[in-house]
Amino acid sequence: MKIYRYLAAAILHFPIAAEAQTCDAYVDQIVVQNSFSSVVSTLKALPTTKGEYETTAAFEARVAVARGTMPETVIIPAIFSSKFVNYDADTGVLKVQAYALRNVNTDYSYVFGYGSKYYEKVKYSSLGNREVVVFESETPTGTYVASNAFGAKATVTKVRRLDQAIFEGEQGNYNEKLFIDQMPGADALLGTLPMSIPEAQAIKTSGKVAFVVQPKWPFYAEGTNLMEATISSPLEVTNPIQVIVADIQCGLLLTGGNKVVAAYTTR
Repeated sequence: MKIYRYLAAAILHFPIAAEAQTCDAYVDQIVVQNSFSSVVSTLKALPTTKGEYETTAAFEARVAVARGTMPETVIIPAIFSSKFVNYDADTGVLKVQAYALRNVNTDYSYVFGYGSKYYEKVKYSSLGNREVVVFESETPTGTYVASNAFGAKATVTKVRRLDQAIFEGEQGNYNEKLFIDQMPGADALLGTLPMSIPEAQAIKTSGKVAFVVQPKWPFYAEGTNLMEATISSPLEVTNPIQVIVADIQCGLLLTGGNKVVAAYTTR
């Protein structure tokens, strides 16, 4: 059972009442999603540390004021990898793999590891975590000529690679997957959805995915991974990693019009 903690204030627009819902309750509903940045701006304002001369009651009152009327859960859009949904015309079903909803990773050691604000306070693993990268972008920022001690030269491209993620915690074991219904094996099948050919084509071309999450302490954290260029790999990467800390409750598959066609319960 997941334990929920203090939440931040928000001036946001939310979908159908999200508290105490099962994932199945979202199916056939049209949901409104909140951008990662809008949720972050709210969570960053939430107090996370009790002052030395502050009573627990005073701290809890300060948190309560900050959280305002924000509902316990929010829905955040994620990266849809459409090649991992495939239609079986013989049976009239759409096969959905876990990779359609969760197919990008990031390195949390730069967010929660040694030297970070939350070192030894937030547990993470280098092998596997309950998490999802919901956005990634890569932007060239310039070039320069570099050389090594032997005089070899190369033109280095500078890149800013932004990762935005939702992190719940480290996996209980290596075989533990984010989704309860994820089948073992390379296909990582979540299930099948009966639908017509036009409906399946529409999902493939304009479908979306999102996650229902409940923010928890420490709510938001960030770090930066710097990857230096080499002669053999002339790419210098600055990788900011922005993380919402939350219990991940459901993964949603949506139409282009934001109607939920499937909801997958997480651990």
